[in-house]
Amino acid sequence: TVVISDTCGSDTLSLTLETYGGNAEVTEDLFICKGDTVTLWATGGADYSWSDPADIEEQVSPDTAIVAPEFDTEYTIEIYTAEGCTIVETIFIEVYQDVPQPIIEDTIPVCKGEQVQVTVGGGQTYDWSPNIDINTTTGPTVIISTPEDRWYYVGFSNPCGTVPDSTFIDVIEVDAQAGNDTIVCPGDPVDLWASGGVEYLWTPPSSVTYPDSAQTSAQPQYPTNYKVIITDEFGCVDSAFVVVDHFPLPFVQASPDYYGFPGDEIILNAEGNGNHGNYSWSPGEYLSCVNCQSPTATPPESITYELTYIDENGCRASDDVTIHFEGIIYVPNTFTPDGNTFNEYFSVEGGNIEYFEMLIFNRWGEVVFETNDFNFQWDGTYNGQMCKDGTYVWKIRYEDSAGNREEIVGHVNLLR
Repeated sequence: TVVISDTCGSDTLSLTLETYGGNAEVTEDLFICKGDTVTLWATGGADYSWSDPADIEEQVSPDTAIVAPEFDTEYTIEIYTAEGCTIVETIFIEVYQDVPQPIIEDTIPVCKGEQVQVTVGGGQTYDWSPNIDINTTTGPTVIISTPEDRWYYVGFSNPCGTVPDSTFIDVIEVDAQAGNDTIVCPGDPVDLWASGGVEYLWTPPSSVTYPDSAQTSAQPQYPTNYKVIITDEFGCVDSAFVVVDHFPLPFVQASPDYYGFPGDEIILNAEGNGNHGNYSWSPGEYLSCVNCQSPTATPPESITYELTYIDENGCRASDDVTIHFEGIIYVPNTFTPDGNTFNEYFSVEGGNIEYFEMLIFNRWGEVVFETNDFNFQWDGTYNGQMCKDGTYVWKIRYEDSAGNREEIVGHVNLLR
């Protein structure tokens, strides 16, 4: 369309231009084997011209030629239509020099329960068999998910022929072993082992000495089911389990601590929670027996005995008892020197005292009585006179038979 304008106005003219695309067709690209002869053709023209007649074995007609290329070759033909148009087309021929040379792995390991992608090469087309546990039977890449060892066969084909080959799918199953299930005393260590791989991981790892070793030991505080994850040289994984159970927790109780004096015959006692356990006392000095439940102790000084109890399962429990021969002093807080023969004197009780000193003070801090005799008796007088009713403060310094020095302070009420 063209618009023509001048001072007088404008006008519009239109022209239709017809184009001729033609309706030409040629042979599709081809795959042949070296030595094969093929016919190339073209249609849709009034005349034809091949680009390189030297590569043409025979030109049957302007639109048809017979060729036998030895190598990959591209042929060009010009197609001249009746409308005077020229259409250029090309035909590519890929020439295979020989039968296929298969590219395929002989053996492919795969972990049991997993799938594997297999890719082959060397052919133009591929035909797989058997059609079992495989996603497709054609093409260079397939996915295999067989649960057992299996051979797969492939036909490698090109225009020169077909060559068969195969691959073996080796299904790897980890032989995960671990042991041994056992029952032990609470807190006792136990040896654990595993086999079937090259890498190991024990869980829970907190009570395991070497959680990444095939040989390790554990010391669980509670009954525990240990899991070991085992990985083999192919990266395949499986698990095994070891149960470590516990015998009942043993318990033993020794006699309460004893406070007494040298020369006392002290009967110790032990009580365990089993019916057939063994008792032992340590040290064995000054005991009537060391492997009995109730020995008699006659130590000359303070001592602590350790009691060990081994129950019928071989589990241990322990306790201890201490015999104290330190100084013992009991001071009453009231006496009544009123002549009625009851509670007439103020004195102390106890023993194991090597040195003793006692002072008694009245309310003004004056010493009204003093003595170094542990077996004293104060009758409530001072300088031959009866002391008044009231509260008197006393102070005691002493050293016991174990060499301990103490000072204690208290009060006593004098009532008449």
